Amino acid sequence: MADVIKNASPFTIDGVNQYIMGGDSTGQVSILTIHILSNTATGSMTVTARKAGSGLAFVQIPYKKRWLNGAVGDDTNVTTAITGTSIIEVNAAGLDVALNVSALSAGSFTVHYSWNIG
Repeated sequence: MADVIKNASPFTIDGVNQYIMGGDSTGQVSILTIHILSNTATGSMTVTARKAGSGLAFVQIPYKKRWLNGAVGDDTNVTTAITGTSIIEVNAAGLDVALNVSALSAGSFTVHYSWNIG
């Protein structure tokens, strides 16, 4: 598994890697909104983070589920594996955030993301 930096949205997930979403250069954001579209994908990913710019190991963190794996979410924080189309929000203040894809045996995912002041 490799760290793959994605500085532009959208991007495609087509392999087992950790996809790091390019950060906000102002340091003023607090929410990262991520819309994941399944392109007939058979796979699983989790949300991970580390202190911004630190080079430390990524660890799994919770996210707010707005639409999770094809079903309406309830805005609670979870660490559920993402396996299908989802819209999530991550409290990203001071963090580098990544999607850690641990399995992908078919298809791909398209990821749209935006950094927001929240």
